[in-house]
Amino acid sequence: EPGEFSNLELMNPKSNDSDSDGMPDGWEIGNGLDPTDPWDALLDLDFDGLDLDQSGDGIYERLWTNLDEFRYTQRTEAGYNSTNPNVGDTDGDGLSDGEEYFGFFFASSNLWCYYNVQLEYICDSQIGSAANQTYLESSIADVGTDPTNHDSDGDGMPDGWEIQHRRWVGSSFTGGNNWSLDPNRPEDANWDADGDGLQNLCEYQWSQLKYDAMQGLLLESHGENVSNAENWTESDPNNIDSDGDTLPDGWEAAYSCSWSASRAGINPLNGTDALNNPDNDGFDINRDGILQQNEAFVNYLEYHVRDDLFNSDNPVDFDNLPFGLTTDLFDNVGFNGYPEASYSQRASGSYLAGQNPLDAGAADPLDSDSDEDGMPDGWEIWFSRWDVLQDEWSLNPLQPADRWQDADDDGMTNWEEYNAIDPLISETDANRSSPKWFVTTIGTAYTFQAWAGIDTDLSFGSFVNATQRNLTGVTGDPNNVDTDGDGIIDGVELLFTTWNSSAQTWTLNPLTPGDGLFDSDEDGLVDLQEFALVTANPDNGIVHPSDAPLLHIDGDLLQPTEKTQRMFNMLISKETRGKRLLNDFNDWQNGEPANAFISILMGITDPTNPDTDGDGMYDGFEYWFAEWDLENNLWSINPLIDGDVLLDTDGDSFDCDGDGNISLDERFSNLREWESRTWGKYSERNTIPQEVGILSFGDDAIDAYIEELGYNYFEATAALYDDFASKSPESTDRMQRINFYDDNNFNRTLIGVADPTSTDSDGDSIPDGWEYCYAIYGMPDATTQNHWAANPINPHDVNYDGDSDGWYDRNAIDIPAEQGVWNDRNFIDSGVIIQPGPGSLPFTNLMEWNNNTRPDLNDTDGDSVTWLTQVVNGVVVSHQIDYNLSDGREVFKYGINPTDNDTDGDMLPDWYEYKVAWNESNDNFSSYLKIKVVWIDSLTGGECDTNTVSCLPLSSESGVLSRPELEFTWFTLDPADPVDANYDPDNDGNYDCSGAGCSYEPYTNFQEFYMITDEDLTSPNAVRLAPLIYQGSPVEEWWQFRGYTLGLGEPSEASTNYLKMDKQS
Repeated sequence: EPGEFSNLELMNPKSNDSDSDGMPDGWEIGNGLDPTDPWDALLDLDFDGLDLDQSGDGIYERLWTNLDEFRYTQRTEAGYNSTNPNVGDTDGDGLSDGEEYFGFFFASSNLWCYYNVQLEYICDSQIGSAANQTYLESSIADVGTDPTNHDSDGDGMPDGWEIQHRRWVGSSFTGGNNWSLDPNRPEDANWDADGDGLQNLCEYQWSQLKYDAMQGLLLESHGENVSNAENWTESDPNNIDSDGDTLPDGWEAAYSCSWSASRAGINPLNGTDALNNPDNDGFDINRDGILQQNEAFVNYLEYHVRDDLFNSDNPVDFDNLPFGLTTDLFDNVGFNGYPEASYSQRASGSYLAGQNPLDAGAADPLDSDSDEDGMPDGWEIWFSRWDVLQDEWSLNPLQPADRWQDADDDGMTNWEEYNAIDPLISETDANRSSPKWFVTTIGTAYTFQAWAGIDTDLSFGSFVNATQRNLTGVTGDPNNVDTDGDGIIDGVELLFTTWNSSAQTWTLNPLTPGDGLFDSDEDGLVDLQEFALVTANPDNGIVHPSDAPLLHIDGDLLQPTEKTQRMFNMLISKETRGKRLLNDFNDWQNGEPANAFISILMGITDPTNPDTDGDGMYDGFEYWFAEWDLENNLWSINPLIDGDVLLDTDGDSFDCDGDGNISLDERFSNLREWESRTWGKYSERNTIPQEVGILSFGDDAIDAYIEELGYNYFEATAALYDDFASKSPESTDRMQRINFYDDNNFNRTLIGVADPTSTDSDGDSIPDGWEYCYAIYGMPDATTQNHWAANPINPHDVNYDGDSDGWYDRNAIDIPAEQGVWNDRNFIDSGVIIQPGPGSLPFTNLMEWNNNTRPDLNDTDGDSVTWLTQVVNGVVVSHQIDYNLSDGREVFKYGINPTDNDTDGDMLPDWYEYKVAWNESNDNFSSYLKIKVVWIDSLTGGECDTNTVSCLPLSSESGVLSRPELEFTWFTLDPADPVDANYDPDNDGNYDCSGAGCSYEPYTNFQEFYMITDEDLTSPNAVRLAPLIYQGSPVEEWWQFRGYTLGLGEPSEASTNYLKMDKQS
């Protein structure tokens, strides 16, 4: 405007400095000065001069005039000429233009504090006062800086900030000291005078974050609001803990110059973040689902775990922590003994090596698992205990190797204890949970491995309900061998669990009680019963003596080496899941006391292996039928040892071939009783037709119930159950126990077995061993064509007649024999009367048993030796053995003993007496025959009398002698009557007339059979009284006497066997 700058004189358009004050008119106009006033060149209206004496009089002894401002020439490349006469700090770096130009920074410097030569930061009033005085009195000023460049040395830190935070170094201030920061030395950006791990440049950059936060720039990224940021402190490069929260700046900043959003929750400017918990670790002690501050592993604790918190001489008072902090995380660390080292003192070398030495031993406040061992810090601290014997922490958030350890020796590693947690709430790795992932070994090194074939990602913790969570938490307890308190230790549940696809759950779970009710291996025992054997004998419905040893103790006595092998097999048969536990096993083998897990392993059966001892019998079978044998002082059957396979607990084996010895094939051992469930009779399994396949005794019995009673399949299986249960009160109790957890357990796992504690499993009055002996499939009789001819669990087989040796051609006029039993060749009438009449009389298995005959032979005593020959037109058209003396016919029709081919013991075999004497028309062994020889006095032709001197078997007709006449007489040879052996019905003996008169000497039936005339061997009694020996034994039976008389089997048989002499000559 006209006249604005013409206070003294008008501007000269021909001069660039109208008032000749040294400042161009344009510059003056541009900076608000008067180009017509020559005196304003001497003014310092922005007060950026120097107060050199600092007397407080407000007078600047050295001005930075407007002319000085104009005349200034840039000192640095980034600067420019002339400072701003209207702004005391042209470059806005916090230093006045005069300070920067003249290098007089007294007002902006802190000379009261300094670093000694050891770089210890000291604030001393006396030394500081002397330093201030020296600075003021010294003629040596600082080197000036560029007032037009806020960062004269270009090191990223403003000059004013450097001057404000610089400290002199030395024991006293001389004016020539080094400084911790120097605005003219760019290398100081990398210095760290306070040793907090943050370089000077980083300290400055952090100080700018406060202003960013105050402008709301960190709200979205870091969640920091403006009001909170206003309370932050400035970053101080001379203070290791700028915000005073006891946490070093470098540690809070992670030694970074910037603040990543991932590190929100901790920074060196916020003095309240010591109580923050950005990684949300800790332990929910009261299990309310909320991590309270006393449960949280807050930043303060994360850092200070590096301190000797548990020094017995000067322990940290956890009840008197700063900032009102309280914590219960460490309440139990001394439960087993007072700690003698901090976590950091037992930290992993590799963990410490990865840290800044300034905070070595601190945890990571932004990683809930500082040592990356798969277990969160808070969890490790809560469950950590000081192991007095090992002089070590059982768990340590700074020691990753503790994941492989097993703090409570329960067979479950610390890692597995934590990672049993529901993956959805895992603080470490949701993709690795227990038991799908487990700890194993490769050589001597530990590693993790996934369980092959498991198609679920659900962990044990996935099945913990709210009630259980409130009781025991969401993970395993590494200090409690039985987390869920169900009586099964955690490691046992871990090793023996399986995934049940049908139920979609783990069969055993260390976090949930009430499990163990699956029968994982389908052996007839729920897992809980298999584990209970370590402390109790089988609960199988039988009362055992109170002093009977546990099964595994009995096994140790009988087979001392079996336990070691059994335990080893349990561990190595779990793929590689049990491999890690071999260390504990080997320690025990080498004489160390067994830990909790090994102690359990000693006495249990394997719930994932139906046959723990590998003896071919399922554990359930051995468990349910185990009894204490008082006589032999052992368990009759034991699922922990294999030496019981050949035992016959109930003693029901039978001498099938009657040789007086029960062979291995005849023994109905415990194993064979078990195998009945699968094969029926094991030795006959290959005789089943291919189209039938495998037929167990159980299936055979079910078929029998269906055929005999019209049952359906389910009714038939129920009937088998009843057969077993009804044998005795003990059997009833046993069956109730078998089906206690599963109504179908017997049908599912045991149906078809014979009862090794009962001699008659099916209650049909025939011993099992006998039925096993004669179990033959498909014998030709109609009752057995599709069945086992004898079956120890089929009560219907009592009516089978596999060998068809009954009386099947009985007609209306046949008269059955008197019924009874033979005892030492004496007949005892049973009172049973078989009525005459037609109809078959099968000689059933029960009858065979009662008569001691064999159901697999139709002629047990082998006396069917005669032949039936049919001749037509002089040609033999049929020649077959006559089986009229089959077992059933001998009993029903003939009334003789089917097990003795000489029923009456008269030394005349039954077959002979039958052949020559049976009268079918009379149904007896008597016939009225014309066979009696008539003897006459050869001199008179009359009957022989006492005066006869020659009595001959002749007839006389008119004095002519000819063949003798025959008379009718009764001929009887009854196999059941020994007397008739001494009869001479045909009167074909001889008259001895050598004395006074003639006396008759009979030629008895006995003599007729043997064709002998020896006067000393005329009767069975005479033979038995004679000192005759045949093949080393006294002659008692007909076949011995026959062998003796004929010399059978002797070297001289060719000359002594008079019945074959004609063939041998």
